Amino acid sequence: MEADRIRRTFSDFFQQHDHRPIASASLVAPGDPTLLFTSAGMVPFKPFFLGQAAPPHPRLTSTQKCFRTTDIDEVGDESHLTFFEMMGNFSLGDYFKDDAQAWAWELITKVIGVPPDRLVATVFLDDDEAHANWRKLGVPEDRIFRYGEDQGNYWSAGVDGPCGPCSELHYDLRPTPNESHPGPAADEDRYLEIWNLVFMQFLQGADGSKTPLPKQNIDTGAGLERWAMMLQDKPNLYETDIFAPLLRYVAERSQRDYAAAAAAEQSALRVVVEHGRSMTFLVSDGVLPSNEGRGYVLRRLIRRALYMAHTLGIHEPLLVDVAAQVRDHMGDTYPEVRDQATLVDNVLSQEEQRFRRTLETGHTLLEEQTIPLKRVFATASQPFRERVATIGARPDALQTVVSDWRLALSNEFRNFGDLRNRALADLSRRLAVEPVDQLVAEASALAQDDIATLVARQQLATDTIAGEEAFVLYDTYGFPMELTREVAKTAGLGLDEAGFDTAMAEQRARAQAASDFKSDADDALFAAIGGRTQFLGYDAVEAESRVVALIAGGLRVDRAQADTEVEVILTRTPFYAEGGGQQGDAGSLILPDGEIHISDTQQRGDLHSHIGVVASGSVAVGDAVQARVALDRRHGLMRNHTATHLLHAALRSVLGDHVHQAGSLVAPERLRFDYTQPDAPAPGQLAAVQELIAARIRDDIPVGTNEMAYEQALETGAMAIFGEKYATDVRVVEICDPAPHVHDCFSKELCGGVHAPATGFIGDFQIISDGSVGAGVRRIEALTGAAAERWQRQRLDLLHSTATILKAPPEQVPERVAALQAELNDARRRLADAERQAGAASAGDLADNAVQIAGVTVAAGRIDVESADALREAGDALRKRMGSGVIVLATVTNGRPQFLSMITQDLIDQGLHAGALVKEVARIAGGGGGGRPNMAQAGGKDASKVDDALAAVPSIVERLVAEAAT
Repeated sequence: MEADRIRRTFSDFFQQHDHRPIASASLVAPGDPTLLFTSAGMVPFKPFFLGQAAPPHPRLTSTQKCFRTTDIDEVGDESHLTFFEMMGNFSLGDYFKDDAQAWAWELITKVIGVPPDRLVATVFLDDDEAHANWRKLGVPEDRIFRYGEDQGNYWSAGVDGPCGPCSELHYDLRPTPNESHPGPAADEDRYLEIWNLVFMQFLQGADGSKTPLPKQNIDTGAGLERWAMMLQDKPNLYETDIFAPLLRYVAERSQRDYAAAAAAEQSALRVVVEHGRSMTFLVSDGVLPSNEGRGYVLRRLIRRALYMAHTLGIHEPLLVDVAAQVRDHMGDTYPEVRDQATLVDNVLSQEEQRFRRTLETGHTLLEEQTIPLKRVFATASQPFRERVATIGARPDALQTVVSDWRLALSNEFRNFGDLRNRALADLSRRLAVEPVDQLVAEASALAQDDIATLVARQQLATDTIAGEEAFVLYDTYGFPMELTREVAKTAGLGLDEAGFDTAMAEQRARAQAASDFKSDADDALFAAIGGRTQFLGYDAVEAESRVVALIAGGLRVDRAQADTEVEVILTRTPFYAEGGGQQGDAGSLILPDGEIHISDTQQRGDLHSHIGVVASGSVAVGDAVQARVALDRRHGLMRNHTATHLLHAALRSVLGDHVHQAGSLVAPERLRFDYTQPDAPAPGQLAAVQELIAARIRDDIPVGTNEMAYEQALETGAMAIFGEKYATDVRVVEICDPAPHVHDCFSKELCGGVHAPATGFIGDFQIISDGSVGAGVRRIEALTGAAAERWQRQRLDLLHSTATILKAPPEQVPERVAALQAELNDARRRLADAERQAGAASAGDLADNAVQIAGVTVAAGRIDVESADALREAGDALRKRMGSGVIVLATVTNGRPQFLSMITQDLIDQGLHAGALVKEVARIAGGGGGGRPNMAQAGGKDASKVDDALAAVPSIVERLVAEAAT
């Protein structure tokens, strides 16, 4: 049964049962600010379920366009979608479980004709009524499964909204006669969920509370794509008539047959098709690309689809053509995709043109520089990591090995070849070399754990795209982090997304700090406005005010319409403007006929500039407004700013009075604190800092403020931040013991920021990192409140998971890990010895089979070893046996080819170079590398090409000999 017929059959059936058909609503959730998109069939009917509006009929049916963001990164497999169609029938205070279940069973088994023995049902744990109904309809007891909320049998529309128990019908994809059913929870790959019947009985509040709805309702959802898979007997969603025509089209554009394509290519084709369909519908419903909200989701889809098209070799404009295919196949059902064809084509064409340039540059840098550099560094580092692991804390031996390691990395970098972006290459080199430099510099003082930490950090630098590297690609070339993740994943590398987020936040902070150095034109613009914004934010988070000036596009304007980005100057404001490391407030300005969403507040001389977008209506100079600060963000800023003061005081208490603040960032969700400290805190000192702060939080000390003259503030012991500029009169924030006649202040600083009323407001405090950011300056990052609690829970869960794996109590985890590490090191030593013996034997065979090429003895072949160190030792043995000649050895480690080239001195004198040779050999296997004239190493991507690469050695040597002779 084709998809169009499935839709019609579903709708016709329920119309026969007095359901009124309702057209699909927009993907932009209508009138529901709690949802980014329409994510379920019931979303348009939410006001009816809540009793907020009267439905047009007590029984409704629809096929609703839906979009969910949670599975974007999973699209590419055979089951995940972002855009889908949800068929459903709805009862608004009319029928309930009996009829809902009976009609579902009738439609599926009698009208559609699905064999009953291919179906199983699930019910909520204590829903005896639903269980009894299925039994009355003929479902055997052994095909009804009771599941709890964590197994999907309780449904809600979001954080708050209608909810209730549900019952699901599943289709058995792999029926096994005379065998009991394990159930969907036990074998989710065997069963396909085809219908979810929600018995809507409650309203769930944001706090998790549930209250009965005025009337019991029914909300069901049946995924069209899944029904098509079931009724067309296809192994996955993408081979149904919904996707097959689109897949054929894109496959033809890539000059491929989808069925015969490699798995990775099929996945890329599915991404292009699925995202192409999604973006067509999103733009048709008014979503436009941007860097936030719905627009960001759309831009992410576009860029991911284009990246996948790029990997398929499609370099010509594509998205407009895919949208045309979507219109051809779905325009009759959804006329809006045809009505908005011009808009869709213009938006997708512009985005594609802009992003293809970005994609080409960023992808080339990753594929031809960053990733090959990491592979070169990884290959060069592996033997040294292994040797360091066996040496341990023996300073003399360690110093020798790590010095050689440092030299090897420098040589690899020098011999790498053309660098497309020197700054990015230097960053990759620094990340790989810095831990080794520290090993070199501190070899005599490092304990075994310190050595292991530095070696692990160096390995991470070669196995992961660092956040700083991903940020350079984004900041310099506009290459999105999500696509860096895709490229890294394809190359078998990780991505430090947290590091990227940190770099992004720091860039924003720098950009905001740079606003102090405005152009003369900007200075004149705000100077011409004149006056001063009265700040009310220490005592109020909401205030009536009036618009003094509007700025849009860098110019003063009298009025701004909806969707305009504006800076609004008010007579007075509760919004805190960014300063002293604290980010500015966000919130809203309520207008007579609309609203402005404020995303940031900046200081412009004596004025507060409220930066945002006119969300609705219009705004004009002179308008009265109600200024409202976003409380969640403000409270986060208050917690983190007060915690910053506690941290400063605690560091000085534990480490000494030499500690001073060298910079800070106070954000709603975290804080960063730079402090002067010549070396890393000793073991236990940071723990003491954290415990001291926790104690002050438990004390719930009031946070007081006083305004006084600058000199008077210093005389009272208040601390000023070095480098800060202060006015004649300053504000002092103090955390002091409130007991009478006690003048014990834990912290007293000059500060203009917003703070918690008392330390207990912070809730919890957790240091998550401490590291050096320059000579004599260190940086702590920390979390407070719920964010700190989440971090602690995650770490505790990790500890318990590790303990479970090790089958040991949590307190014994360090001991068990140390024992496993010792066993692993011993096994590595024994393996290395075995590899050396095997390598020496293999080297003898290769020497016996060496060939003469242009008067040069050439030995090339595979050596079955697992490490670069063993490969090199085999090469040494072979070189000694040959006396004179060229050697090329290869092995495959963890699925990655490694090559080694060695050339004896007499041939080097004739102009041959091992680095040049191995670079050409490795290129055949998709890799690269280089090294010294006498020895060089390289890595590859494609293990299946190793034999081809070795077979090419004689011809490459012959050509290099000829070139050297000229």
